[in-house]
Amino acid sequence: MSPILIDTHGHVQFNAFREDGHEVVKRALAAGTWIVAPGSQIDTSKRAIKYAEAYDEGVYAAVGLHPIHLEETRVDEAEVGTQPTFPTRHELFARENYEPLFASKKVVAIGEVGLDYWRRPKTTGRRIAYMNLQKETLIAQLDLAADHNLPVIIHCRVAFNDTIEILKNHRITNAINPPGIIHSYTGNEEQLNTFMEMGYYIGLNGIIFKLPLDEVIKKAPLERIVLETDSPYLAPPQSWTKEGLAPPKSRMGGTKEGLTSPQLGDARNEPINVKYVAERVAELKGISFDEVASQTTRNARAIFRI
Repeated sequence: MSPILIDTHGHVQFNAFREDGHEVVKRALAAGTWIVAPGSQIDTSKRAIKYAEAYDEGVYAAVGLHPIHLEETRVDEAEVGTQPTFPTRHELFARENYEPLFASKKVVAIGEVGLDYWRRPKTTGRRIAYMNLQKETLIAQLDLAADHNLPVIIHCRVAFNDTIEILKNHRITNAINPPGIIHSYTGNEEQLNTFMEMGYYIGLNGIIFKLPLDEVIKKAPLERIVLETDSPYLAPPQSWTKEGLAPPKSRMGGTKEGLTSPQLGDARNEPINVKYVAERVAELKGISFDEVASQTTRNARAIFRI
């Protein structure tokens, strides 16, 4: 069956879904929602493929190394709300570890990869090394995507200038059409226009209920938007109410390069909640839910060729 909606970014293979992941997936599929599950490093990339291969259609995988795993730290409540905190498992990108994963036909993208300067070190030397390692790792994974003719799912947090510079100068931007998605978009209108000029789409999720992004969403053409949840994170307020929880207070901090992360939701998010993002986009644009669902689904299918 054709999907009604596509969650282009649902980490259903993460530990938050260890006990009921397939129930979560089946609930989404029954509602007409397909899922793309991005990896964050080699083990979660393999698990994404395992999930995708358990279903004939409707569940797909992306593989890649997220920048937070390039150092050993602890992801705390400021990032995950009341979802379990965790220490990052350190990994340096090794192409030979990811090449075998492309044997699966369910791999439709490279992701989640990118730059994340939110926790940058305070000393100049360490900060430069930290940022350079992220840039080198991103470029290596863009090379991988271009070589396999696959789009990329880009993570960009407090790093818009460097992300734009890298994408502008990398062959993937012209070699792949469309080249990919800027996940969990929090940039401004100028940055939006730059990404769109390069051919990229923007991913909208529950963060649009927490940060002042209304004007950006209104300006973004529906033809360049895809929907996502970032499950298990960024639960929309409708899901908090459904669970009988009070919406948490948001921290709407920002920098000259873009908005930083707010405190995330109390409820565990899941792919079926992507419908609430569609409803909000429809409200902001003054169009119907069906129009948003139809166009964003076409967009996602074109990007991932599904």
